Amino acid sequence: MDDYDSKKHKGGLTFFAKLDKVLVFLEANPHVYAKKIRHFRRAFIKKSPYVLYYQIIEADKDVEILTILHNKRGGDFIRRKLKMK
Repeated sequence: MDDYDSKKHKGGLTFFAKLDKVLVFLEANPHVYAKKIRHFRRAFIKKSPYVLYYQIIEADKDVEILTILHNKRGGDFIRRKLKMK
């Protein structure tokens, strides 16, 4: 997040505030985003180039955050990060 801080004063704090909003929203609405890759879903972080990948643990109805990646990453990289081949 140093990159955000260098581009904009307290940009890292702004990013984490936006991330927190996404997390709160997902907690209340885990099924709102469609499945993107198999059972994995993605949520965009508003006005940010980052995407949050998550899955829903059906037994508990919990959301498990898997990774946060830059939106420009290719599909192969994303599948490797999500441990898929």
